[in-house]
Amino acid sequence: MLRGGSGGRVMPLHLNIRPGERLFINGAIIQNVKSRTADFTIENAARVLRESECIAASEADTLAGRVTLALQNLHLSADRHAQLTELTALFHVMAEQMPQGLPIMKRIRSALASGNTYGALKMGRDLFEIENCIVQRANWGDPHQGA
Repeated sequence: MLRGGSGGRVMPLHLNIRPGERLFINGAIIQNVKSRTADFTIENAARVLRESECIAASEADTLAGRVTLALQNLHLSADRHAQLTELTALFHVMAEQMPQGLPIMKRIRSALASGNTYGALKMGRDLFEIENCIVQRANWGDPHQGA
């Protein structure tokens, strides 16, 4: 993701893309189809994610996954209204079903309010850890688990 420098100027982003790696830029998918690393620079503001930073819709099968996917879509989308509406609904569900995630949700909202969608996405990944702890605790208390 590009960050503004002093005075609001956008700093160039230098990227190295390994063979076969995909990159998402403003909703477009770019893939290095060569057998060597490709280097390039993005000189203007753009919404960028590496494939390794993305979650596929098919992997968003938990509440934390759906929140992370919504944050990812928000980061990459030019029209953010629908994504913000979906994210708000997911935050309401999460507040009820996973209140342990409230501190992270507060930080995510703060990042979004300041326009830092990439930072919010990174924070959203912390929800997986909380979700996994909740599942492990539930399984630990289930005497039939693992039988």
